[in-house]
Amino acid sequence: MKNNDGFKRTFLGILIILLAWNGFLTYQLYEVNNKPTTTQTESGKSSQEVVTNFDIDTTRVVEKVEDKVVSVVNYQGDRAMGSGSGVIYKNTGDTLQIITNEHVVNGGNKFSVRLSNGEDKEATLIGSDPLSDLALLEVKEKQTIESIVLGDSSGLKVGEFVLAIGSPIDLEFANSVTFGVVSGKDRKIPVDINGDGQPDWDRVAIQTDAKQLTPGTVVAHL
Repeated sequence: MKNNDGFKRTFLGILIILLAWNGFLTYQLYEVNNKPTTTQTESGKSSQEVVTNFDIDTTRVVEKVEDKVVSVVNYQGDRAMGSGSGVIYKNTGDTLQIITNEHVVNGGNKFSVRLSNGEDKEATLIGSDPLSDLALLEVKEKQTIESIVLGDSSGLKVGEFVLAIGSPIDLEFANSVTFGVVSGKDRKIPVDINGDGQPDWDRVAIQTDAKQLTPGTVVAHL
C-alpha cells in the first residue's frame, strides 16, 4: 500500500462516499423526481408525462457530469495492460486529482488519463488502498474542467434510479451511459488481500442493477 500524508487526508475525505458493487467505483448519485406533477384525468397522459420528465432529467445529468468522467490506462513497461474509469475529484488550478479503483492501477509503473475530449495526459499515482479499492492519480496541467459533485450515500433509498457513466470495455467505449436502481444498501463484501483464503476486510457496498455492456467488466461511476 502506498501512502503519504496528502493521500491520507484526501482518502479520509472520499472514503465516506465510496459506493461499490461488483467492481463499481461509484460516486455521482442522482435521484429521479419521485413526485412528478401529472394530471390523473387520463392514465395514458399521466404515464407519458412521467416518461418525458425522466428523459429530460437523465440527459441533463449526463450533460452535467460527462466531462468529469475519464478513462485511466495502466502501463507495465511500455505496454498498456488494462484500463478503467475515473472521476475528476478536484481541480486545483494547476493539477487535476482523479479517483479510480486500486485494481485499475495495480501493478502499473506509469499511467495515462484520457479526458472526455479525447486528450491523453500523463498521470502520477499519489496513493492507493486495496482494502477500499481506491486510488488517487494526479495530472499536472491547467484545465478548466470542474470537479465532480459527490453524492451523499446516507440519504440514498433502495429503489431510487441511478445512472452509471464510464469505460466498460476499452477506450473506444469511454463515457458509456447506463442506468438502473439501487438494489440494496450496506452490503458487506469480504476482501482477501494476502490470498490466504481469510477475509482481511469487509467492504461496505451499495448494490445496483445498472447494466454492464458485457458481463464481468468494470463499468462506471454511479
